[in-house]
Amino acid sequence: MKHCLNRPEPEIMTSPPSHKLVLAFPPFAMATSPPLGICALKGYLQKKVATWSVQTIDLNLSAQEEILNAMLRGGALDNQTFPEGILAEIGLARALETFRGAHPQDFFDRPDRYSAYADLFLRFYATASSSGLSLEKAYREEIPMPPLLQQQAARICALNPNMIGISLCYSQQVWWAICLGKILKEMTKVPVIFGGSFFVNEAERFLTEHQDACDGVVTGEGEHALAALLLDSSHPENVPGFSFIRDGAIISNPPSFEKDLDVLGAPDYSDLNLNAYFSPVPVVPILSSRGCYWRRCAFCVHYRSAGMTYRLRSIEAITTELRSYVDAGISHFAFVDEMISPTLFKRLADGIIEKGLNISYYALAKPVRQFSQTLLQKIATSGCHYLLWGVESGNQRILDLMDKGTKVQDVSTVLNSAYAAGIRNHVYIIAGFPSETREEFLDTLRFLEDHRHAIDAVHRGTFTLASGSPIFDNPERFQIKIGSQRGDWRTRSSYNYECAVGLTGEEAQQLFVQALPFLRGFNPFSRYMGNFRDHALLIYERHGQKLAKHRSPANAAIK
Repeated sequence: MKHCLNRPEPEIMTSPPSHKLVLAFPPFAMATSPPLGICALKGYLQKKVATWSVQTIDLNLSAQEEILNAMLRGGALDNQTFPEGILAEIGLARALETFRGAHPQDFFDRPDRYSAYADLFLRFYATASSSGLSLEKAYREEIPMPPLLQQQAARICALNPNMIGISLCYSQQVWWAICLGKILKEMTKVPVIFGGSFFVNEAERFLTEHQDACDGVVTGEGEHALAALLLDSSHPENVPGFSFIRDGAIISNPPSFEKDLDVLGAPDYSDLNLNAYFSPVPVVPILSSRGCYWRRCAFCVHYRSAGMTYRLRSIEAITTELRSYVDAGISHFAFVDEMISPTLFKRLADGIIEKGLNISYYALAKPVRQFSQTLLQKIATSGCHYLLWGVESGNQRILDLMDKGTKVQDVSTVLNSAYAAGIRNHVYIIAGFPSETREEFLDTLRFLEDHRHAIDAVHRGTFTLASGSPIFDNPERFQIKIGSQRGDWRTRSSYNYECAVGLTGEEAQQLFVQALPFLRGFNPFSRYMGNFRDHALLIYERHGQKLAKHRSPANAAIK
């Protein structure tokens, strides 16, 4: 059965829409669930702009299907990535079927098979998403454009759009999107507009260097900007958050951020086949807020795309949206907020319970003491099966330096309370924050080992210095000296740096690599639960607390 989420009819129109906007989500990103951004825009614009119809198209999913099918038709697999040769073809075929629900026993009850399929898929993702160098050469006309991109552009043009929007969220999408925009500009004369959370400070430079791929860039929220552009494209100076070129000069309008999120309505997924994604049952993304309520973590830049704001939807709006999905046969959700505060979580859980919504979901949160045992039990009762916690470190000095606003003892209490409530815990950690010593990183490893019973996955990485983060803007406070930029600005490159004290970047990387076997050994089902977050929800729901914890030999060294 195709899950098709139809929204209420738009406002009464005196005549059918005379223009069409096509919103495209380009490759290459994980495709276990549908893209929220373009569907949120469709939901708003279909109600707001009566003279335009809006069609969403997930080119990310279709590209992956095309590439996988080519591989499975006997297309040559890269021997370095897939040394298994023909066995990798067989495995990928079985993985594709399993992730779409054809072999539930392999997915839910055979962690060995699930792990093998997940490993193959991740290698496929790594190979496909690392094609930026060849795409850059294609963009610069050093080599031909890939036929797949030509096909995707032709598919868009076949819809006869009057305007095309391309939504960019991840650095892996950048060169795919740029090449797609260039082909579209060659195929059609309609405006090609870029937008998405990728654009924080990059809009003017992007527009300057890629005029042959786009006609304008929207920064900030796209709902009001696109509505204004559709209603009157002859006056782009009145479009909030819009950067465009006039008489050879770039004009950038300040973005706007809607205070009342209920005005924006709910996403419209009706153009997408939710059963086509790589999860046995659909997992739909949903937002209860925009922005971050803390906005102080020294390493973070994610909240900047929301304009340093934090705004909430009403509980009535959220539960009404959830009810519409449940009525359509959808009951699994990913709350993709930056994080949900304890106060909002209480109201959200109460609303779900009061509405009698039988759902399963996961979300992100910060482990602060306000997440009491009582609150976490209520969150579990509302359908939450696991939470992703921003732990970052097990050392208090490092947490204070990061400005996390958390205490190690409170983090311990919260993790144990969530575990007692039946909620599984995933945690994020960062190795090598500037001035961190070897002993302080060991404090993090010891903390993880001490809470092994309550932790099911460790999402990990080494510190990277990002432009626009508080530490980047205040290097003296963190005793660092900023060096050269690493890589290309289009792919969200980080910066080299030197720190007067603590581990060097190389030393931190060495310790991190040494710790990887330990960090990967937490999940009782598969080490890949941290990579496939939507899958983790389904597996945790199926097994509850029955998944047996184990202790790998690598962990015995943590004292």
